[in-house]
Amino acid sequence: MLKSYHSKIENAVYTYYDKKFWLKHSRGEITLDELRQLRLIESLKYFKKNITAKEAHEYFLAFFAIIIEHIKPNIALNNYLNELKKYVNIGILTNGKNLEQTTKIARLELNKVFEK
Repeated sequence: MLKSYHSKIENAVYTYYDKKFWLKHSRGEITLDELRQLRLIESLKYFKKNITAKEAHEYFLAFFAIIIEHIKPNIALNNYLNELKKYVNIGILTNGKNLEQTTKIARLELNKVFEK
């Protein structure tokens, strides 16, 4: 019960800073990299843990590497999309940085479906 309570607080703190910094990013006040760093720095600061922007950036890179490792293609979906594109034009929209999205698309093997 106590762990669940702490988890809810941690999620609420992170969500608060995530929304705050996405708003600043959408206004052009901060970059995507700054958003990623600041939401972690401020969330941890709430719990009396201080980290630098460099440490926050390194954490994001390590976290992103773990995410990428877990991305696997859905062969059935890819086959369906390949069949579908014989009859209609299909496309893909992504968000985030070009290299990050290109990496995700490649891990999903969607680069074989969606040609540039």
